[in-house]
Amino acid sequence: MAANNVLIAAEALLVGRKFGIDPATLLGVLNASSGRNQATETKFEKFVLSRSFDSGFAARLMRKDIGIALDLAHDQEISPLLGEAVGRLWNAAVDELDPAADQTDVVRYLEELHHVSLGDPADH
Repeated sequence: MAANNVLIAAEALLVGRKFGIDPATLLGVLNASSGRNQATETKFEKFVLSRSFDSGFAARLMRKDIGIALDLAHDQEISPLLGEAVGRLWNAAVDELDPAADQTDVVRYLEELHHVSLGDPADH
């Protein structure tokens, strides 16, 4: 769920940025609404919008954890459609990122994929 929270928050902020909304402003709206989640509350301002990308948990470890969760679901004869989509996206991101990348670096992957940055407006 944490992996999904990072992705869905990043996508919302990227769409907002493309639409012309400042990411910090939209993050505040998300955190004051039903869109709030652990990633929006603890990761985005401190590690993504600050551009530090150093939360202390490796992207490759998140990918490993997603794989374990998916294996468990499949062992129970459940095909988690959203979980599988999250797994595919994390696999693609980790394959492209530096081996030492932080979990929040997945946002950089999405920024490159969509040609928009949550950093300085001159970056997009």
